[in-house]
Amino acid sequence: MNRYAGIAAVLLALPGCSSLIEGTTQEITITSNPLGAACSVWRGGAVIARIPSTPAAVTLTKTKEDILVTCDKPGYQQATLVNKARLAGAVAGNVLNGGLGWGVDSATGADNKYDRTVALTLVPVPKGGPSASSLPGASLGDLNNPEDQAIITRFQTLQRLQEAGLLTRDEYNRRRGTNLGALLRYSAPAPAADLGRPAPDPQQVVDRLRYLAQAFEDKEISAAEQSAERTVILDRLLPAAPIRRADPPPPLTEDMQAAATVGRLERLVLAKVITTDEQAREKNEVFRQVQVAMANADANARLAAGMAPPPQPTLPLSGPGVWLGSFQSENQAQLAWASLQLTHASELGAMQMEVKKVRLRRRGVTYHLNAGPLTDRKAALALCKALKQRRQFCQATTLGR
Repeated sequence: MNRYAGIAAVLLALPGCSSLIEGTTQEITITSNPLGAACSVWRGGAVIARIPSTPAAVTLTKTKEDILVTCDKPGYQQATLVNKARLAGAVAGNVLNGGLGWGVDSATGADNKYDRTVALTLVPVPKGGPSASSLPGASLGDLNNPEDQAIITRFQTLQRLQEAGLLTRDEYNRRRGTNLGALLRYSAPAPAADLGRPAPDPQQVVDRLRYLAQAFEDKEISAAEQSAERTVILDRLLPAAPIRRADPPPPLTEDMQAAATVGRLERLVLAKVITTDEQAREKNEVFRQVQVAMANADANARLAAGMAPPPQPTLPLSGPGVWLGSFQSENQAQLAWASLQLTHASELGAMQMEVKKVRLRRRGVTYHLNAGPLTDRKAALALCKALKQRRQFCQATTLGR
């Protein structure tokens, strides 16, 4: 008996006692109901482990930070669970030993451990597919699009957090603005990738952030602990700084595509995730892209058939104008003009074109496409400024010379 007591005393005298007894890593088993879910383990805002199918085990380094487990399975809503870091049992030995080893373990996080088993329950997606009538503010029938429902849910959850005082206005605007391209595919920058995957349950997100705020206020957790878990949850909802962006949307080339896109915008307005101004801006861009695609297709067909566009007015032009590009032939310049008038109808729709043959010393003959006339050079500069904002080459010039 004395021999074992002596061994225990030696162990207790060693620094980092919990590290020696329980180790600096821990195996955690993740399971789900139903089985077969793909899960990710998050800590400090980054994924530290993945499993392709439950049940499975992962080995993690022990730290003071909580971990967040998220599981997904087709046909089910995403499930999340926080596994909190708690003091390991061997810490008592360090404390009894005067804390010699505990200082080492505390600094490394080895004096903490997680629950050894994490079990999550996944809730099935409602039968018949998601319906717009189930979304706040919407009553437009069946969406038949799980990805759109997930995207709408994410933005509605962000709104709820802001309205509940769990998100500042700046945070809301930053996360919404960064990912607005998920709603407005053709008039906003690309959002974070994979926002169409199943969205976190809105009530769980609200409840968890409310709990974290209260726990911090009651001094049960530190500001760093609250911030770390809060950031992970919000980044899983709508990242503020996406690591990977979504691919560009498919190009719009015909009226049926435009009609489907405009119908989707109506659903987004009813779901109260975009404003009517945003809807109008997106709709204008949709129609513009379809018009450009159809004009280009017609111009290419004419060019392939050796046909020129309808003849333009031949009245001589003079005065201030704008230079819109150089082409290898007069025919190409005329085709480009037909496309530009559709692309920039509000700026160029009422103007006339001028194709000017220019001889260059090294490049030979080229054809300048000009447009006008304008009232003065100031008007030409203003027009070029507007066109350059839409990535169209433009330079003030004088017509008829």
